[in-house]
Amino acid sequence: MLKAAIVEDDDRAAAELKRYLRRYADETGAKIDADVYGDALSFLAAYSGYDIVFMDIELPDYDGMRAAKKLRETDKTVVIVFVTNMRRYAVEGYEVGALDFMMKPVGWQSFRTLMGKAEKVVYSNRDAKVTIKTWGGGIKLLDAKEIYFVEVTRHHLVFHTVSGDYDMYGDLVSMEKVLPERSFARCNSCYLVNLRYVRAVEGDTVNVSGYELKISRPKKKEFLQRIAGYIGGGMDIV
Repeated sequence: MLKAAIVEDDDRAAAELKRYLRRYADETGAKIDADVYGDALSFLAAYSGYDIVFMDIELPDYDGMRAAKKLRETDKTVVIVFVTNMRRYAVEGYEVGALDFMMKPVGWQSFRTLMGKAEKVVYSNRDAKVTIKTWGGGIKLLDAKEIYFVEVTRHHLVFHTVSGDYDMYGDLVSMEKVLPERSFARCNSCYLVNLRYVRAVEGDTVNVSGYELKISRPKKKEFLQRIAGYIGGGMDIV
């Protein structure tokens, strides 16, 4: 079951998105339960957890971008899709880990394609776990979404996470096969970065939740492409 929220002050636009969700469920066999909110404040006040949120940006009183930033304070994994008339919000959307933007008026084919991508991310977020066998003989189960980046020195891996650092014996090649492919990318041979936590790219340096990591010349083009693909749009690089 997928739980979806539509935050949209235009009744016709909200009804169309809900109709698209029903059509997608009918065509794919997916089970989807959708709620509609006419403004961001009522959505945030009632929030109890969703898999996907379709967020209009231009909302009264409290705009959708601001609401998404507030939402990220309590829910780091919910898939956010912005619905807007203007593409210029792409960089801000990246800061809150938005999956993509849909331009109004929303077409069925683009919606269907996006929903297929969103489903994969939702189930990947639910299932992605990493078992860390620490040097002391203990075991730690980590959610992939909690990992900022993985660092390797020879055959020694360090997982930098929201709850601290954990280390184990291993290599990045093996770890790349375990972690969600969409969310993790190498910026050089030593770091496997969770794109969710990238805050800025300046020259040959990427800021990952406050950590400044070097981007190698051979990896730079691919890494920037992965960032652009993750946010579903362009990003200003300085």
